[in-house]
Amino acid sequence: NPEIIDTVIDSGLPFFISTLLATEKEIDWAVNRIQKRGPSHFAILHGQHTMMSSGSGVDVSQTTLGYINTLKKRYRVPVGFIDHTPHVWMPAAAAAAGADSVCKHLSLSRTDKGPDWQVCLEPDEMKEAVSWARGIRDSSNLKHKKLASGEDKDRFKMRRSIVATRALRSGDVIKRDAIAFKRPGTGIEPSQYEDIIGKRVTCDIDENEMLRIDNLKEV
Repeated sequence: NPEIIDTVIDSGLPFFISTLLATEKEIDWAVNRIQKRGPSHFAILHGQHTMMSSGSGVDVSQTTLGYINTLKKRYRVPVGFIDHTPHVWMPAAAAAAGADSVCKHLSLSRTDKGPDWQVCLEPDEMKEAVSWARGIRDSSNLKHKKLASGEDKDRFKMRRSIVATRALRSGDVIKRDAIAFKRPGTGIEPSQYEDIIGKRVTCDIDENEMLRIDNLKEV
């Protein structure tokens, strides 16, 4: 409806334009009309609506989440997602696919069977959906590798250290077959094994005992 589009643009307020029930040709027409009118603060909401025909919401395989980034690249504007699936995790999936916002129906109780009740979330479910979506958004915004909370403890338990494969006596020179890599990772890292080979031990070391830097010296 060009008159509605023009009226919204003339208001100067930010707005969403929905792609529900629209073809690509119709989306292109609407966005081009908006952009030709000059600068506007708007975002596209991608989604589907099948409630009149299916009564159970959009099948997940038909949500075309990959189209979100297609719209972003084509029109250079923020793109959100209108969720007409019944799933509490779908907003998080949309966030992972690059959605800048998510529209999801809320109902105090689906037993009231209001509009689109089949795809509504109840308050506790909505809280869970928002939490998941925000977590995915925050994770997606991290562009460098970062240890997760508690991962430093798992790191020591799961990684390996250099240990003796047999009993070593003070003065022995370490050869490759005298060492192995075993958990936990609280000793010398396996990546340093080449620096260990050829060094002399300064004390007795039992089989499977970790080697320590302060128990080694140059030959």
